[in-house]
Amino acid sequence: MQLIKTKAIVIRSLPYGESDLVVTFFSPGFGIIRGMAKGARKSRRRFQGSLEPFTTVMLGAFLKESGALARVDTADIVNARLGIRDDLKKYGAGSVMLELVSIFEVSGASGEVFNLIETALNLLERSPASLSLLAAFFPRYLRLSGFAIPLSSCGRCGADLALTGAAYAGSFSIYCPGCATRLEAPEAAIGRGTVAFLRRAEAVGTEAIGRLKLCSRDEKDALDFLGRFASAAAGKRLKTLDIASEF
Repeated sequence: MQLIKTKAIVIRSLPYGESDLVVTFFSPGFGIIRGMAKGARKSRRRFQGSLEPFTTVMLGAFLKESGALARVDTADIVNARLGIRDDLKKYGAGSVMLELVSIFEVSGASGEVFNLIETALNLLERSPASLSLLAAFFPRYLRLSGFAIPLSSCGRCGADLALTGAAYAGSFSIYCPGCATRLEAPEAAIGRGTVAFLRRAEAVGTEAIGRLKLCSRDEKDALDFLGRFASAAAGKRLKTLDIASEF
């Protein structure tokens, strides 16, 4: 076994048996780490709430060569982000972010991905525009995980989608509204301004995604569009989108 000490973000925490937790972390040096925290549900002193989703911790764990669950030894809180957990709208948006990380795994070390997740969660905690931030995070994370949304041109006629708007009609192709209607009934559509927003979210510096804003109607259209594309890529509906859509 290899003992590691690394900064990590808690992505998911699930009960196992009567007293243990299976916890998923994302770290800059190791990517996804799944570990068993023995006695975490019963011991109030050992982990002290450090294994809650959204929390950044300094993780101490023993990695096993077989790929089995790591053994979580310590997890000291660096940033608990209570502001996300205490706000239902922010909790919903943050949950979608973490589900994306859990489903679209980035294998191995990735400081860029870690920085995006940590920055987005920090912005989310203090941002009044949580759904715009989520819409900006979405395409950027999908690109880094290898599932970039083809938002440059129509998959059929080649038209610039920034001039026409975009429509999603299933599978992995994005069309202009005219081509989507001719091919089959589009499932979701976004306007030119939202296309420009999503393109910009991919291009700006990570800290700048918190300054990008959509109106309430465009937020909902963007998340419906993004959610359908991501669900097709994942082969299943993202459960947390239903939570976020309620706001």
